[in-house]
Amino acid sequence: MLRQIALTSKVAPAVTCVVGAHFSAPQFVAPSVATPSNLGNQKRKRLQHVFKRHLRGAICCDAFKSRKPKAKAPPTRVQAAPSALKSSCQMRALGNGPSAVEGARDRKPAAGEVYLPRNSERLESVQICGATATKSFNMKIQNPLIREFISEFIGTMVLILIGDSVLAVIIAGDNESIAAVVGPLGWGVAIFVAVSVAGGVSAHLNPAVTLSLASARKFPLAKVPLYFAAQYLGAFVGAALVFITYRDQIAHFDKGQRMVTGKTATAGIFATYPKEHVSTLTCFIDQVIATGLLSLTAEAITDERNFGGIPKQMHPICLGLMIMALIFGFANNCMCPLNPARDLSPRIFTLLAGWSTETFTLRNWNYVWVPIVGPHIGAILGCVAVQGGHRRPLAQPAATRRLQYVSGRALPAVFFFPSHPHPRIRSVAL
Repeated sequence: MLRQIALTSKVAPAVTCVVGAHFSAPQFVAPSVATPSNLGNQKRKRLQHVFKRHLRGAICCDAFKSRKPKAKAPPTRVQAAPSALKSSCQMRALGNGPSAVEGARDRKPAAGEVYLPRNSERLESVQICGATATKSFNMKIQNPLIREFISEFIGTMVLILIGDSVLAVIIAGDNESIAAVVGPLGWGVAIFVAVSVAGGVSAHLNPAVTLSLASARKFPLAKVPLYFAAQYLGAFVGAALVFITYRDQIAHFDKGQRMVTGKTATAGIFATYPKEHVSTLTCFIDQVIATGLLSLTAEAITDERNFGGIPKQMHPICLGLMIMALIFGFANNCMCPLNPARDLSPRIFTLLAGWSTETFTLRNWNYVWVPIVGPHIGAILGCVAVQGGHRRPLAQPAATRRLQYVSGRALPAVFFFPSHPHPRIRSVAL
């Protein structure tokens, strides 16, 4: 039958198969006359292949048959998670194969694969069945809450360690003549270093700043207790390190008396105390104004809408200069605390380290609340002021007009921060 069709194909074109392409479809070429003399075994097999395979809609396998064998590929380096090699049973399953497993993607090594972590990771190798299985110990903390806690803790500790060390040089070293210049400079540098250390994660370093950002809906309210704990604990540890460093100098200066007030008072190294002629109300107003300026200036520095945004690399320098200016201007009344953690935690440490209860009972308990309450109120007021100064223009073109609608639950009746809408309000372009 096939031979008869081939011999009588003077009008109908011959059908051929294009070989070398995966799943190729049959093509029709120019007609050719097939005679018994030139119809060899190869052409006969090809015609049989065409009529039995392609005309029935089956898949062509010529591409696989005619393909040249590829050269042997080098050992494959695939990626797997370090957790894939936690147990010795899993490592024994690796075998002696040439393949290697590297990186940090979630996949267990297959048989014949050895885990090779990246160069930046710490290594621990185990020789099993002739193959070396290498485990990685990555020191990076994956939990963001733990990272933020550690960042705030270390940043606040560095801030208190440098700042209180400057005060120890001034007070315990009997260098009061340079206090007006060295004190602000030292605290400005302390802020620069602390923000540089913790700036990649958080760098609030101040409970008043954390609360003000949460009140402006720029920071999750649920994280406020975590940040408070890290900041107060970091300040306590920083004060303890200062005491350990300058213990002998403090003992030499105050003769071991651990005085809170007087000419040989050394409690001012760690906490803030007002001058005798300055009233508590004046100290409170001083802190509300100073911390309000701190919050307002910090918001302006970090706000991308202000002058197109100050580069983040400049934030530590700008914040350090800001603190330096505030201490230059507000240190006369009560040493310008500006930070509840900077005052309360070292104050608690001085009480535990041998100073008298006067650290808290000064003025019949009528001052200890000022460095705590004043900065919180001032920071919130400063944040409100900077938020109110960034309202959107009232007159907008029709093309940019927005329609706000409520999604979800009911909204509060009053919006205290109009430039930052409530998260349950969405904007839709008209």
